[in-house]
Amino acid sequence: MKILDVAIVGAGPYGLSLAAELGRHDVDVCVFGPAMAFWHDNMPPGTKLKSDGQSSDLPAPGAGFPICHYQMETTGTFEATRPIPVTEFHDYGIRFRDRMVPRADQRMVRDVGRTGGDFVVTLGDGTHVLARNVVIAVGVAAFPYVPAPLAALPAGYVSHSVQYGPVAALAGKRVAVIGAGASAIDVAAALHEAGADTQIITRRAAIAFHHPPTRRPLRHRVRRPDSGIGGGWDLWFYANFPQLFHALPEPLRLRIVANTLGAAPGWFMRERIEGRVPMRTGMTIRSVTAANGVVTFDLRDRRGGERQIEVDHVVAATGFRPDVARLNMLDPALVSAIRTAGMAPVLSRRFETSVRGLYMIGPIAAPSFGPVMRFVFGARSTTPVLARHLARQCARMVPVAASQSVRQAVYRQPGE
Repeated sequence: MKILDVAIVGAGPYGLSLAAELGRHDVDVCVFGPAMAFWHDNMPPGTKLKSDGQSSDLPAPGAGFPICHYQMETTGTFEATRPIPVTEFHDYGIRFRDRMVPRADQRMVRDVGRTGGDFVVTLGDGTHVLARNVVIAVGVAAFPYVPAPLAALPAGYVSHSVQYGPVAALAGKRVAVIGAGASAIDVAAALHEAGADTQIITRRAAIAFHHPPTRRPLRHRVRRPDSGIGGGWDLWFYANFPQLFHALPEPLRLRIVANTLGAAPGWFMRERIEGRVPMRTGMTIRSVTAANGVVTFDLRDRRGGERQIEVDHVVAATGFRPDVARLNMLDPALVSAIRTAGMAPVLSRRFETSVRGLYMIGPIAAPSFGPVMRFVFGARSTTPVLARHLARQCARMVPVAASQSVRQAVYRQPGE
């Protein structure tokens, strides 16, 4: 059986960046999975990143390949505050992989188990790969959250916003989108533009769109400094010092992550939503039922007024809740051995789970390292740290004299 020092499961921003960082070390590494698949398959048409260009780089050694270089190559211009279309970000990630990642395999990982001190990674075609370390970098697609009243609806009446992508299947239908964040507004706009009779239902009093970027006076920047995830001293700390955040008491970390950076669509979405898609704000769902192809909501507003609406389908844009038990590629024996806080893994300062050699990065690491892990920006404080740690670990595990033979033994992709 072939062997790797590090197998990375997931080829999104965190997985690709880590593979690029490890590429400068004497480490045999491969990243598995379709590159940037979430950004290609699970984003509605017309979606743009809330993060601006200067916060959307994929980190890499040296000068790397920041998104400004990609944009200069493809369009000849770069504007740091211009909203980046998801299609452009996806293409940037693909080019980053082609330039900066030494080995990538687009096959999906079906199973990760353990044999002795190593891991057995089973790919979708049945191929087995042996790895000394495994890094899970799967993003949020595996963790859609649907609240109990909606989850209780019969199959076919409700879906989660992560399923879209293309929205043509709901064209011509009456659709209620539940939520007030970027996902809700993005999918509602796409549905409306595709011909669905769309409305938004949220318990929030108003949709809190981001403010458009402006040049701020120095005194404002001192009071509320900018960071890669927003303005304010608290966000500046979370964005720049995730290792210090890790040192906070666990209950405090969990409370901060749960209550920081709530629902806030991009400012550029106003023109696609306001005056086009009805927004029922301040609503509490008293009950929701489905029968004969119709979903019926009984709603109550903040003044106690009640109303009933009927739709054909419900899209729950209700966020994500990282849950180790929902990582279906992990062998149940590994899942049961991972210590958790709530549903999320408890990670060491080097992103290691309680299973030696098994690491997790990206949004699933937010309860340990803070809100920045929910953003691409968090990769810059994750991947260099983890790459250095893994390089040291692998150097201790593999004698120098054996490194060449191990390198030659690593598996090859089909066609290599």
